[in-house]
Amino acid sequence: MNKRNLVELLAILLAATMSIGLASCGDDEETVVPQKEDKLAGEIADEDNADIVVVVNNDGTTSNGSIFSAIDDKNYYIDYVKYTVEEGHLEVTGYDKTGFKGVATIISKLTYKGNTYEVLTIGDKAFKSCSSLTSITIPNSVTSIGNSAFYGCSGLISITIPGSVTSIGWSAFNNCSRLTSVTISNIVKGVGFFKGCTSLTSVTIGSSVTNIGSDQIFFADEEDRGIYIGDLSSIFGECFNLTSVKVARGNTKYDSRDNCNAVVETATNTLIFGCKNTIIPNSVTSIGNGAFFWCIGLTSITIPNSVTRIGEMAFCDCTSLTSVTIPNSVTSIGEGAFAYCISLISITIPNSVTSIGDYAFKDCSSLTSVTIPNSVTSIGSNAFKSCTSLISVKVKRATPPEISSSTFNNENATLYVPVGSKAAYQDAEGWRNFKQIIETNY
Repeated sequence: MNKRNLVELLAILLAATMSIGLASCGDDEETVVPQKEDKLAGEIADEDNADIVVVVNNDGTTSNGSIFSAIDDKNYYIDYVKYTVEEGHLEVTGYDKTGFKGVATIISKLTYKGNTYEVLTIGDKAFKSCSSLTSITIPNSVTSIGNSAFYGCSGLISITIPGSVTSIGWSAFNNCSRLTSVTISNIVKGVGFFKGCTSLTSVTIGSSVTNIGSDQIFFADEEDRGIYIGDLSSIFGECFNLTSVKVARGNTKYDSRDNCNAVVETATNTLIFGCKNTIIPNSVTSIGNGAFFWCIGLTSITIPNSVTRIGEMAFCDCTSLTSVTIPNSVTSIGEGAFAYCISLISITIPNSVTSIGDYAFKDCSSLTSVTIPNSVTSIGSNAFKSCTSLISVKVKRATPPEISSSTFNNENATLYVPVGSKAAYQDAEGWRNFKQIIETNY
């Protein structure tokens, strides 16, 4: 299995657990609605997550001075933003391209012709490619933001997502190239919604947040409350300028972003977290699938004793990673976890690990030595394949761990085994391929 196959493998795993659809909708209508002064909109936009109730009077005027225009009985424009009645509530579905001036203030409730509707959703592609959008106020009534809702809004500079929002759709804020700051106030589920925000420098995650991304990807259940930042789908992928991520204390899981140099600040200390020297806090219990995938600037990683699992492809393609400390708490190293870490020189696996996954250290071409403890009972196929510099393999288990003929393919490496176990290794599949087996006291 080559690098491309490994990437595809995890992509399939992720896709199998995601149920996020990429719903489509038609182009925004270019209906011209009456003009109004920008002063009111600007003042409202300065209020964080303001709840705005609009009552339409019999003469068509509104209670707060907003401009209202009815397209039909189910579609309305309010201050150049289009709303559509959906199952008894309102959904933001577009904007008036002719009249829109760049500041969007979403209302929370509308009363019209005796009917009252609450605004609950910002729909798929509602503001997609709206390059003139510079700011938006989202009220506390909104619970979800749809797929590609703000995709390509190149003029949007900052966004505050209120605590009412629990779902953000696929690519919701992707390629918002001028977006510099994001504030997330509550639990948010979804994947891939800030990829390509190349100007993003800071992210603030509120104290009540327990999940960013799809918990299904990381196999969490209702009791497994943890914060997840990123995955192979790259929630913050290609955010090359991200330097500050503020995360509340007490969360239990962290998963990094592709290609980000981020400082995570907790209530008690500052942690280098992302693509340089990385220290993971003691609250972390699991490093998720693809967590640091392709973090090409990551040079070293210290994993605390709280971590029990290193997921599939967790550090795959970290080409600058030279050292890693795996604590005695880790019981499994996932498939492809350190594959293609071409700068990794040596690795000592602690006595708590019982299994090493397929392709775990494949193509670690600088790896010269590996020590495998007594606790390991199985090593997956191709786990050390193409480790061309490997000269020393030390195995502390008297009974040969189960491997395949493809686990190692550098037969010139010297295999060190416990005294009295040489014959067993010479007879065991995979191990018998080593040309030199030496007994030693451990």
